[in-house]
Formats: sequence, structure tokens, C-alpha cells
Amino acid sequence: MPQSVPLTQLPLDEVLEFFDWRMFYATWAVKEDESLKADALKMLEDFSRNGGLSIRVATKFYKGRREGDDIVLEGGRRLPMLRQRVGKGLSLADFVGAAAPTPFGVFAASVHTCGDLAAGGQAGVGQQAGADGQGGVYRQVRAGRCRCSQCEASYEPMLLRSVKVTLAEAVSCWIDAQLEKQLAGAGIKGMKIVKPAAGYASCPDHTMKQDIMELIPDSDGLAIEFTESYAMIPDASICGFIFIHPEAATRKSVIWTRPPSTTTPADAALTKSSATASWATCWTVSLVRVDGSIGFGVYI
Repeated sequence: MPQSVPLTQLPLDEVLEFFDWRMFYATWAVKEDESLKADALKMLEDFSRNGGLSIRVATKFYKGRREGDDIVLEGGRRLPMLRQRVGKGLSLADFVGAAAPTPFGVFAASVHTCGDLAAGGQAGVGQQAGADGQGGVYRQVRAGRCRCSQCEASYEPMLLRSVKVTLAEAVSCWIDAQLEKQLAGAGIKGMKIVKPAAGYASCPDHTMKQDIMELIPDSDGLAIEFTESYAMIPDASICGFIFIHPEAATRKSVIWTRPPSTTTPADAALTKSSATASWATCWTVSLVRVDGSIGFGVYI
């Protein structure tokens, strides 16, 4: 059984190793921009020197088994999955054992500035204040009109948002690296790690984000909230499932979980670049449970 990561605040320098500039540029819809990169590096340097950033992560592993297209966890909790109608007819449930339980995990991560937390987020594992005790030079001020990075259209808040979103994806890569070390240390070979997120084609039910958070102990400390349509707040937040299986995959045929621009090193090792669709034009059909019913939505 892989080792779970309890609610943890990661040092920025530990996550920077996995900062993906392709992902960063994608948030700006550009291929490359040296001036933009220089500004982002200065912002990251300021955070590294002065603090003001809180990077949080937690994972939890259970023993799971497959019953039809459902994943059933120890204790009886059932997670319904879908199956492809074309291609190999795969389901995420195929990547846990049917005859005997195998490891199945969930994860979540969030990136906050101290101003975000002061404005209503939970401090959780201990917020890292800047040199001024108020989140450093990038402290968000909410007085009168909302000044959070999601609502502010000026350059610096937009830069801050893109840095935070990319750091959240970097935490996902950090999780991959920890799991790969554990597998190598245990002498386990031939396993692939995939971390599909709820709301994408392999698991289109956005409401399963709530299931993921409920399965993570002390998840309140991540200070993640959901809108009525299950968008995550802050938007520099991620959550999903963890599958460790020799045939695990999420991008073959119609199964997609994240855009190619956010591919992690572990993901790149397990699938070849055979997809031809651009993530910017990929259509995702999403399901949302509302009072027990199923609603359909198509997003581009």
C-alpha cells in the first residue's frame, strides 16, 4: 500500500522543480514570452525570499475493488465510473482489482496567498506570512470592489493567478515523484501512475470532487470550496483519483482527463503522444448530479 501524505504545507522551493513553463504559457495563450517569464521568475523569487504563499497537499490511499463499473472501497463506499462506448471499452474501474482489493488513492492540492486566506479561507496547516506579516508584496486587498486575482483584470493579478495555477499543477508532479520513489524503493516495476480528475471525460461527474474531498482526512485544511456548479475555489486548486496499475491510461481513444499541456513526467512515460485533438478545442461532456438526477453539459 502506498504511503498517504497527510495535510502538508510544501516549501515553494520543493515545488519549483516541477514548475511547467508550457502550462504557464498556456494560461496566457502564448507559446513563449521571455518578458512574461522574467516577471514570473521575479514573483517566484519574491515569494521564496519573503513568503506570502501557502502550498498545501494531501493524499489518501484505500484498498479498492471493482464491482461492475463501480469502485468499492473498504468500508463499503461506492464510486460509480463510466465505460467507453468505443475503442477498448475501458473504465477507470478496470484499474483496481476485481478478485482482490488493490491500492486506490485520492489527492487534492491548493495554492493560496495569505491575502486569500485572510479574506475568508481557512488557515489550516499554518499560513506562511510575508515579511510584513500580511502576505508580502502580493497581498490581496478586498475593500469595496473585489480585488482578488480572479476578478482583477490588471497585469499583476493575472500574473499571480497564472503562477498559482501552474504551481498547483506542479504539486501534482510532486505527488508523482513521491509515488515513483515509493515504488522504486519497494522494488515494484512495470506500474503506471495516472491521476484523472473529476469533470473530465474519463470521469465526467463534477460532483465527485465532493467525494474526493470527503475521502481525504483533514481536507478542510486545504481551504478549498466549490461553487454550485462544482468549480473549485481558489482556481489554483486540483483534486482527483490516483491509480497505480500496469495498464493504467487516461488519454487513449475518448478518455481524456487533462489537457496535453499539463502532462506530468509520469503521464508522459505511460502514454505516447498519439492524440491529435488540441486541448483548446477538445469537447468535454460533463455530468452533474442535481437532487439525484443527471444533468448533461457540453464544454469547449
